[in-house]
Amino acid sequence: MPKSRLQWEYTEDDMAEAILGITDHGLLPPQAAQRRGVPRTTLIDRLNGRGAAEDQIQPRRRLSKSQEGRLAFWILRQEYLGYAPSYSQIRACVMGLLRQQGEHPDLGRNWVIKFINRRADLKTKMGRRLDSLVVGSADPKRKAFLKGPQTRNWTSFIEAVTADGRALFPGIIFKGKELQKQWFLEEFKQIADWYYITSPNGWTDDHIGIEWLERVYLPQTTPADESDARLIILDGHGSHATPLDNGVFNALKAAYRRELEKFASLTDSVPMDKVNFIRAYAKARRVGMTKKNILSGWRVTGN
Repeated sequence: MPKSRLQWEYTEDDMAEAILGITDHGLLPPQAAQRRGVPRTTLIDRLNGRGAAEDQIQPRRRLSKSQEGRLAFWILRQEYLGYAPSYSQIRACVMGLLRQQGEHPDLGRNWVIKFINRRADLKTKMGRRLDSLVVGSADPKRKAFLKGPQTRNWTSFIEAVTADGRALFPGIIFKGKELQKQWFLEEFKQIADWYYITSPNGWTDDHIGIEWLERVYLPQTTPADESDARLIILDGHGSHATPLDNGVFNALKAAYRRELEKFASLTDSVPMDKVNFIRAYAKARRVGMTKKNILSGWRVTGN
């Protein structure tokens, strides 16, 4: 009695040997199937170019079952090693695979979420960056924390804008006694020729404020006509709403987070050093501190 389809027990190596028996040794399909113990109809399907069921890409799916399995294995392995990949890293991995297959690399906006939701082995290992995590005691599920690219040294900024929509050079205050040679100050200035200084705690103080005023603010706000006057009021304020607080900083921070994600998707185990930090902030600044955003901030604050 011939074996039913469900009774066949064979490996992909058996199938490969059967195919080689036909292509390299001149066997007929029934002979090759009998020698290697594989279904004759399945062998003929393979010869005609039809892959294994697990390698068939299902309708409306971008990856086959076996590819999704290997992707899940990689994610779990990275999580075990302490480098759980972010959504952007998973997307980049899948898009790279699609390009290798000669397919269009675009993925749906929610592809990664749907992929994780249909994998029981991944659902309870959703990654969150420690830097943006809101800790709660009511969630007993295990979380795989992503190692963020940021270092933990405090860095402060001094930003100023003008009523005509210009953003002045910022002051960047690193924590330290002095600017050190290994911080690649010249490379900083090639990326962005800003005002760099240090303080013991990475915060601003009166001395730094005066120095920035003299070296950055006054030179960059000099009137085109020397006969025009400027009035500078130092009112000793504690805090108040500024045009920067109304839209500009929000856009800047959102752009900076995107740059961090790009950096992390390429080098997830490399810390965000000062050079890459300046590079990311410079790109974010071009996106967030636009003339349009600055003028909008002035309007919102009643100026």
